[in-house]
Amino acid sequence: MAQVLLVDDNQRALEGLRRHIPWQTAGCTCAGVAADGVEALERVALLHPDVVITDVRMPRMDGLELCRQLAHQLPGIRLIVLSAYDDFAYAQRAIEYGAVGYVLKPVDDRKIAELGRMLGGIAEHRRQHAARLAAFYAADAAPALAAAVHAGDAAAAGQRLHALLDPTAPFGAVRDIASHALTVLLRELAASGQPATIAGLSLGQALAHLHALHAAALLRDTLTAWYQQACQTINARRTPASRAIVARICAYLHEAYADPGITTYAIAQRFHISQSHLCQVFRAVEHTSIHARLTDIRIGHACRLLRDTGWPILEIARRTGYPDAQYFTRAFRRHRGIAPSDYRDRQRCS
Repeated sequence: MAQVLLVDDNQRALEGLRRHIPWQTAGCTCAGVAADGVEALERVALLHPDVVITDVRMPRMDGLELCRQLAHQLPGIRLIVLSAYDDFAYAQRAIEYGAVGYVLKPVDDRKIAELGRMLGGIAEHRRQHAARLAAFYAADAAPALAAAVHAGDAAAAGQRLHALLDPTAPFGAVRDIASHALTVLLRELAASGQPATIAGLSLGQALAHLHALHAAALLRDTLTAWYQQACQTINARRTPASRAIVARICAYLHEAYADPGITTYAIAQRFHISQSHLCQVFRAVEHTSIHARLTDIRIGHACRLLRDTGWPILEIARRTGYPDAQYFTRAFRRHRGIAPSDYRDRQRCS
């Protein structure tokens, strides 16, 4: 059954909702109550409800701010807003934050019945979602997609996605399956040693991007493109040519690290490769960025100079590719967690 959290600073109103909402008929149960938005966020973290029914006017944090935060942090939660204000601006803001219902107070028998219908619809949607998830895994879709990514087979992944994401199916079903397929993709990338991101997006950001699309064909095309990109990344790591070019780039970084003008653009020009392809291939082979690898090399040499010479910080900065002492000190502290001068002092004492 769907779990519901009730939020209102009026204890009598809370008790009335808890007593009179037709929980069984709606296929829901009251998971708990909260007296304001701050307490509600704490209860949500503890109870993981499917639905939050909230008043608008409350101390500490009002219902609209609660909706805004929940929509940002947990976009899957369904929100129903209760308000004593027949104000279009309130309703509009609630809808912007993802509320599926806006009910005016006082909550009489008719509005209790309306709440029951809303909750029943949410519970039914939840059952359908669970059924679609079961069908997704029962059809061996998840392992088939994972196998395609692992093999770097973009064509097989694309065929499976086109079969799963049917534009003529109910949009909610297509979006649910797309979300599961995205999770499979990022999980497989992580398992292969790649960053668990796609197009520079984390799982949460990528899901938000998918949920902002309102056409099944767009969902399918976007996800297919992401799978193709992931397969290209995995394949790039495996080719001898990719490994060879990355080895040459690493050797160059070790030779030229003292040059402050080294950039990914300059490296791409030097090795006759596009900047975007360079970054993709380097990360696929080395599991890090060119900038991060160059910083590792520079700071490593700086540590040796700090330990073995009495040169001033500015001189060491210039000899390791940093234009000034302040920039060098910031980079060193980020990398080592300590200032260069403190590092030198510790090395002398050891």
